[in-house]
Amino acid sequence: MFSSSKWSIIQLLAEQELSPLQISEILNTSVANVSQQLRLLELLGIVSARKIPNREKGKPRTLYALSNDYVYVISALKNFAKKNLIKATPMHSAVARILCIKDSQLHYPLMKLFWMVEPQLANIQAMFYDSNTSTFHIIGSSLKLKLQNSYTFVYDGTKHTINVRLEPELRLERLKQGMYLVYDPKHMLKEEVVGE
Repeated sequence: MFSSSKWSIIQLLAEQELSPLQISEILNTSVANVSQQLRLLELLGIVSARKIPNREKGKPRTLYALSNDYVYVISALKNFAKKNLIKATPMHSAVARILCIKDSQLHYPLMKLFWMVEPQLANIQAMFYDSNTSTFHIIGSSLKLKLQNSYTFVYDGTKHTINVRLEPELRLERLKQGMYLVYDPKHMLKEEVVGE
C-alpha cells in the first residue's frame, strides 16, 4: 500500500501542508511523480487538497495535508497475517506511539500506565515518557488521578521502575532525545528525535 515514495510524502505532510512543487524539491524528484503519488493518496482518503488563491508564477495553488490521523497496522504472526488502515482515535495514536518506541522493553510498562490514566483522557493535555529520568509525565488540569509516585512492572523477566509525575501545565515546547511522546491530541509538543 505504501511505497517508499508515498511514505516519504506522508512523513512530510505529517509535519506541515505542502505543495507538490515543495515536496518534489525536498525529495529531489519530479513534480509529476509527486503529483501521481498525491492523487493515489487522495483516492485512499489519506491526504486532502486545499486550493489557495495564488496567481503568482512559481507560487503554490494547491496545498496538501493529511486528511485525518491514521494508524496502519501490519501483523505478521504465525497463523495471523493481517493489515489494517485505522482512522486513529487518541487511544489508537497513543498505543501506536508506544509500540513505535524501539526499546520494546518499555512497551509493557508504558501501556500499563496509559491504561491506568485512560479514563481521564478528557482532562489530560499531553503525556510523555522521559527515558533519561525514567519518568512518565502527565500534563493536565483538573486531574482526578490517584497514582503512586512510581510503579514497578515486571515483564518477560525484566523489572522496570517508572516514576510518575502529574503536572498542571506544559512547561516544554519540544521533546529532547530520549523523550517519547505518548499522547498529545492538540499537537502542542514537537519531537526533536523520533524514536531512537
